[in-house]
Amino acid sequence: MADLKTPAQSQTVTFQAHQEFCPTTASYVIEYGVVTPSFGLSAALFFTTVLVAVKANALRLELIKAKKTAHTDALTQLMNRHGLEANLDGFKAIANRYNNKIATIVMDLDKFKLVNDTHGHPVGDQLLKLYATVLRETFRESDLIARFGGEEFLVIALLQSEHVVTEMLTRLQANYGEAIGQSDLPFSNASFSAGVVISNPDEFELKAILDEVDAALYTAKDAGRARVSIGNKICELAV
Repeated sequence: MADLKTPAQSQTVTFQAHQEFCPTTASYVIEYGVVTPSFGLSAALFFTTVLVAVKANALRLELIKAKKTAHTDALTQLMNRHGLEANLDGFKAIANRYNNKIATIVMDLDKFKLVNDTHGHPVGDQLLKLYATVLRETFRESDLIARFGGEEFLVIALLQSEHVVTEMLTRLQANYGEAIGQSDLPFSNASFSAGVVISNPDEFELKAILDEVDAALYTAKDAGRARVSIGNKICELAV
């Protein structure tokens, strides 16, 4: 082979590509000290295919990211309503398979407007994110947890017995109060009110359930806040 520093000579160096990755032959043209790849048709087709695959994968990842963004609340990283609706069919199928009831729980942070007015919106946002974290830690991974806007949150949970709901919400209030006490928020405690509707999977229709559960929430708030309205009962949460 000629010295690469000699500009007067041109050579072609041929190699056989690894059969596992590219069963073809390619060459490098060495001319005037510059090494340039010169692929045969099949090698060029191979690398074009690789490039297309890389671009297709990048596009797929962008679409997944866009879908997640469309289904996720930006502040709390919980599902939004679109995300909740996208997961409902699978959730109802699980409830049917295991003969579970479905508890729909809507929660509203008590006196949240006062928090914003007194301490400012950044503190309000911090409280919302803290509550979202407590929801994730209190409920199961199989439960659907969403922020529906403002200070309103929704959980759809599987149940084997109805009394479990009040136990879960009592535990949620305790965890919420503890988290606030350990935070740097400018108040030591806070509460939420909740409305609950329990239904069978084959009776579950989101729009109708939301109307019922909203009415139950207002009943709880009218009773004095830090309350849970479930059926004809109102339970007080220890704050």
